[in-house]
Amino acid sequence: MSSVEIILSIIIFCFLIEFLAYTAQIFLYDKYKIFFLTKDKPKLSKTTIKFISALVKLDGAGSIKIFDKDLGWKLMPDGYTSDAIHFINSRGIRSEKEYDEYPPPGKTRILASGDCLTFGEKIFLPDTWIKQIEKIEPSFEVINLGVEGYGQDQIYLKYLKDSAIYRDHKFVLIEFVATNVFKSLNSFRPFLAFDRGLQMGKPRFSLEKNKLKLWDNPAGSVGEYKKLLQNDSAFLKITGKNDYYLQTQYKSGPLDFSPVIKLAKISLREIRKHFEVFNFRGELKSESEALQVTLAILEQHINSVIEKGSIPVVIFMPLKSDMRNYFRYNSDIFSPVKSFLNRKKSSYIDLVEVFSNHFNKKAQKKIYTGRHYSIESNRLIAESITLFLKNRFHQSN
Repeated sequence: MSSVEIILSIIIFCFLIEFLAYTAQIFLYDKYKIFFLTKDKPKLSKTTIKFISALVKLDGAGSIKIFDKDLGWKLMPDGYTSDAIHFINSRGIRSEKEYDEYPPPGKTRILASGDCLTFGEKIFLPDTWIKQIEKIEPSFEVINLGVEGYGQDQIYLKYLKDSAIYRDHKFVLIEFVATNVFKSLNSFRPFLAFDRGLQMGKPRFSLEKNKLKLWDNPAGSVGEYKKLLQNDSAFLKITGKNDYYLQTQYKSGPLDFSPVIKLAKISLREIRKHFEVFNFRGELKSESEALQVTLAILEQHINSVIEKGSIPVVIFMPLKSDMRNYFRYNSDIFSPVKSFLNRKKSSYIDLVEVFSNHFNKKAQKKIYTGRHYSIESNRLIAESITLFLKNRFHQSN
């Protein structure tokens, strides 16, 4: 083989490697919405710009969600979706009715705080576990405070607002999802989830000398979103000043023209991000910063509930990956959170146990419809929570 042939072979080989890396980047974006993002020259994707453009055009409103300075976003009063699945009442609660300040005579009021799994994404209202609790036990009145995309910080901050409106609640259910711990270090969603879901800013807490400090929403007005549309790196760096995921991104470099280099940076960052929070069995790491901040928020939420004379109950809600790891490794996904709650003598319900007692390894797919719980799962959740609350109610009286 001549030197020219060798050189051509090397060039073709390098081209193929680069092409495969480029194809892998396309796959990562299509499947997981992950793309190349540097901390010194951040840019938003076209999809995110499209999302923000629509948000600005509608002055911060969507079909059922609307911009909120303090929470990032909230449910839009009197909003509804065109598929007739979701209807929001005048106070921004997913409900077919309005609620008074105090519960009706003979009713035990329960507040349910959480994200889309509490809200009941893509499920008709009567099929949600919220409404099924009321069906099983008519003396219970459950008010759904769930909002899609919320992290533990927003869940807590919304509770503070709504608990002042809906008084005399006996129980407060606090949803806990393992992957939501990532959101506790995030202040602008595109830096964490790229262009998946709600591409908006949010408040976040940090731990300083073991005390929580609240950082305001960096996109505190619709006008701020107008500035983001310019996709200016300098302004995006200001927006992500307190965002862990921008601050720990890779820097741009002279070899970034290469798909191989880009893929290597993307892959190493995503692997590092995952194993900062989870071990190889899919269990939360007690030493991770994300979990430590989340537990501090959870503790403050629990204390606020107790101060109001109510009983907090944490609901561990597993995702598909959590159940897969449970059946594969018999992993205790929420172990460090359980230990924390046991030390505080706080109540919790682990839905991993509920699902594993009802669904075997082969039937675990029946737990979910897409990313959310199936109607059957919602029924099991309602039965488990209702039984638990009835026992606690009798104990407390």
